[in-house]
Amino acid sequence: MKPNLLPFRRTIFSSCLVLAACLSLPAVAATFRSFTEAVSGSYFFQQPVYWVGEEPPSEAESQLLFKILDDWRVSQQIGLAELEAFLETYTNSVWAPSLHANLGKFYRDSGRYTPALEHWEQAWVGIKPTVSGRRGQDRGRLHPGALDPVARQFGPLRNAH
Repeated sequence: MKPNLLPFRRTIFSSCLVLAACLSLPAVAATFRSFTEAVSGSYFFQQPVYWVGEEPPSEAESQLLFKILDDWRVSQQIGLAELEAFLETYTNSVWAPSLHANLGKFYRDSGRYTPALEHWEQAWVGIKPTVSGRRGQDRGRLHPGALDPVARQFGPLRNAH
C-alpha cells in the first residue's frame, strides 16, 4: 500500500508560494511607505544607505536602487556590477555619497584598497557641498550616519598622528 503524499505535496507547494510572495520586491518594500524609505530602512551593507541633498530621490530611482540592492543580497558579484553601473549612470544621485562610502568599506574589507580609496573620495566629493553649506544655514540633508563607514576607516589614522 502506497502512502498518500498528496497532503504533503500541497503543504510544500503552499509553503513555496508563501515564500515566493514574501521574497518578491513589492512585498519586501510593502513594509515601508515608499522605496526611498525601504532603501534607507534596510541593511544591505553594515551601515544603512542614506540619501544626501536638498531634495529626496525620485521614487523611480529609489525603486531601481532597491532592486539592485536586493540583487546585492542574493549575489554580491551580480549586485556589485549593478551598483557600479548605477553609480556611473546616476552620477549626481542623492544616494551616491552613501553608496560610495559603503562600497569603499566593502572593497577595503576585500583587500582591494585602490577602489576603496576611489569610492571614499567620491563619497567625500558628493557630500562636500552639503557639509560646507552647513555653516549658519541648513543647505541640505546629511544624515548623521551617512559617512560612518568612512569615519570608522580613517579614525585610527587620525589618532596615529
